[in-house]
Amino acid sequence: GLTVMTNYTFSKTITDGWEGGGSTQSQVANCRSCDRGIVSYDIPHHFVVSTVYELPFGKGKTFGRTWNRAADMIGGGWQVNAIVTLASGNGLTVTAPNRTGSNFTSVRANRLCDGRDDSLSGNLRSNGFVWFDKSCFAAPAAGYFGNSGRGIMHGPGTNNWDIGVQKNVRITESSRFELRAEFFNAFN
Repeated sequence: GLTVMTNYTFSKTITDGWEGGGSTQSQVANCRSCDRGIVSYDIPHHFVVSTVYELPFGKGKTFGRTWNRAADMIGGGWQVNAIVTLASGNGLTVTAPNRTGSNFTSVRANRLCDGRDDSLSGNLRSNGFVWFDKSCFAAPAAGYFGNSGRGIMHGPGTNNWDIGVQKNVRITESSRFELRAEFFNAFN
């Protein structure tokens, strides 16, 4: 009556210029090694656990083996399930306005300090969706590229819980009625 499936992925995705869809994050076209870094779709840690549990109540189960049909219709046939996804955030490159005169380039900001700020990592809705210290980045002077690297930080992660409850009622030997309630991103 219990099924559990888990998956954990640890990864690091690096490139030196082009990403999927034909977009580029290159700053200087003739220096590909200058643009080596984390891609925007890099998610270093990704953990998923899914479970289905058929509650042990009702006819033929551990509790309620001798229940009559009415008691079994009310108390038997219950099932709960959940899918929990916990993941770190995507790779992030901090960009700035292009004031270099170079076309088809992505200008990165000047990095003045680290930018990571643990005090901002709480509830993003309560702090205006800010999760890094914006004062640590500035636009480079006109005609210059920024000094920050590519993929220097990771965005906010994922903490998603999908939960479901269902009730199966056997109508005949070959047919049943299913009542289901599902809550996607239940704790949002």
